[in-house]
Amino acid sequence: MKHKLFFTLTLSSVLVCSLMFLMGCKEDLRFKAEQDEIVGEDAENEAIVDESTIILYYINSEKTKLVEEEIVYDRDRYGSITNISNVLELLSTDLADSNLLPSIPDTVEMNKVDFNKDNKSVIIDYNSNFNELDSNEALLLRASVVLSLIQFEYVNAAKITVDGQPLLDSNGQPIGYLDQNDIIITGDDYLLNSETHSINLYFTNKNRTALVLETREVQLELGQTLPQVILEELIKGPTDPELQATIPQESIVNEVFTSDGICYIDFNKNFVQGQLTSRVSDELIIFSIVNSLTDLATVNQVQFLVDGVMIPKYNSIENFDKVFSRNLDIIEK
Repeated sequence: MKHKLFFTLTLSSVLVCSLMFLMGCKEDLRFKAEQDEIVGEDAENEAIVDESTIILYYINSEKTKLVEEEIVYDRDRYGSITNISNVLELLSTDLADSNLLPSIPDTVEMNKVDFNKDNKSVIIDYNSNFNELDSNEALLLRASVVLSLIQFEYVNAAKITVDGQPLLDSNGQPIGYLDQNDIIITGDDYLLNSETHSINLYFTNKNRTALVLETREVQLELGQTLPQVILEELIKGPTDPELQATIPQESIVNEVFTSDGICYIDFNKNFVQGQLTSRVSDELIIFSIVNSLTDLATVNQVQFLVDGVMIPKYNSIENFDKVFSRNLDIIEK
C-alpha cells in the first residue's frame, strides 16, 4: 500500500556555503569517496573539478517546516553510493551561522544504506531511536531524505526502515517507497495523508463568558490542510456537553490558505447571517477561530473574508478587515 505525503516547504533566502565550511562544523564528517570514484586522470587532477550545487532540506528552528538550503557540492567527483551517503551525512550535520536544524537528529543512527541501481531506489535503515521521534519529526525526516536524494538522476525513490523492519502508518500498514509524485509543494501549509494530528479548538464555556480548550485527534483526508480541518471541526461544535459552539453550522469555508504567517479565511455569507442555538458574543466567536488557528506553528495572525471580500464590520466588531492576533485574555483560567 502506497501512502502519499504532502509537504509545505518554506523557502529561505538561499545561503551558499562550501562543503569545506560544513566539514569544519562537524569534525567527524568524512566523505567516503573511494579512489576509483574520483574524476580525473591522476591525483593532480583531483583538485581541478567543476563546482556544482545540491539542494538539501533542513528543519526550521521551530521544527515545523523544511527549508531549502543550496550547498556547493561537486556531485560529479563521487560515485552514486558515495553521493547518497554524503547527503545523508550532511542532513545530520549542524549548519554553522544558521538557525536551521539537521533533519536527522544525532540520536538517530544509520545502520546501513542499500542502493538498487536497476530500479533507482534507496533503502535507509536506522536504529530504534527513530521510533522515539514524534510524528512531525519523523515526517520531516522522511520528507527531507526523499527530497534531498531524488535530485540525483539515479535515485527515483527512497524508503526508511528501522532495524530492518518497515515503518507503519497510523493504520498499521507498511509505508513503502516515496518518490517525487508523493511530495507536493503547496503554499505555507503541508498536508499529510494517513497521519493523525492533534489540534486545539476553542469553544465557549457553559456561561458563554470565556473560551475553553478542547483537544481533538483528526486524520487528514487527501487535499486537506490543518487550518481547513480546524475550521470544519469548529463548525461541527464541541464534543464536551459543557461547552458550546461558536460558529453557525450552516457556515461554509469557501477557501482557506496561509501565507507569510497569515491565515486567510473566506467564509460564505452564512457565517454572518447564520444563528447559533445560544447567543454568543461576537468577540468569543472571532477569537475561538483566531486562537484555534494561531495554535498552529505556521499561523501568527488571521484575516477574515466573506464571499471573497474583506468587510469593515462584523456585527459589533469594528475594523473587521484588519488582521487578528491571538487573545489569551479571553481564555478561561
